[in-house]
Amino acid sequence: MKLARLLILFLVAGAVSAPVSVLAQNLIVNPGFETAPAAGGDHLQGSGTGTAYYANSFAGGATQVIQGWTFGYDGTVAKTGNSAAQVEWFKTGTGVSTAYTWDATPPHGGTYAVELNTDAPKGRMYAEPSLTAPLIIGDTYKLSFFVSPENNWPTGSGITTIQGQVTINGGSILTYSLSAPSGSGTSTWTQETVSFVATGTNPTIQLWDGVYLASGSSSNYSTSAGGANDINLDDVSLTFVSPEPATWGAGFLLLGTVAWAERKRMGALVSCLLFV
Repeated sequence: MKLARLLILFLVAGAVSAPVSVLAQNLIVNPGFETAPAAGGDHLQGSGTGTAYYANSFAGGATQVIQGWTFGYDGTVAKTGNSAAQVEWFKTGTGVSTAYTWDATPPHGGTYAVELNTDAPKGRMYAEPSLTAPLIIGDTYKLSFFVSPENNWPTGSGITTIQGQVTINGGSILTYSLSAPSGSGTSTWTQETVSFVATGTNPTIQLWDGVYLASGSSSNYSTSAGGANDINLDDVSLTFVSPEPATWGAGFLLLGTVAWAERKRMGALVSCLLFV
């Protein structure tokens, strides 16, 4: 009887909590990058409105921050002049950075998006989100985000696709590819989705603008063109995945089986006592 009670408590608790989890809000802070960084202007860093200026270099392990997000650089700076790696927080139609054709791609949703920009052969940018609540170990979550390729690919690179990657605590859970845009028009946003089981309450989730090849170079870097093709990122979500109906059905079937066995056992016990 004790086992039956435990099963009942377990299933009732699950049935009560599941709808709340299913209806939970997106666990990503600032999922569409709509909350501005501290610096003014069209980019994450710059000299104010009206200045088309790249973000500061990520050399030496430095990071940049937009509310809810940390951006960093993994690799070796191998370029002078403009930074070898930067994050660009942008919107369409500002008129302040018309020289950069990635502005031709409107954000997927809202007013802003970011570009993960790496111009070094051995380097990648990452975007690391903060969570609104801790994850529950053993539960399944779905990570979803929208990406598009940069419009202005290095001339003569010969690259027709670029890659992106998602890691959790340093381990890859998703690698995807984006095709080169046609001409210098707007790129197409596509949605990438991956599910994972939480092994910790606060995992380090990172979305990268490339993968490392066996040579140690970034998959998005073109030696012939001397530059990299970058990835735009927008509208990121992390949500709890509710158990499949079959899971609950199996649980209730088990409960029914145990209850039936307990009832039969108690019936036999009562009959035995009556005839003693």
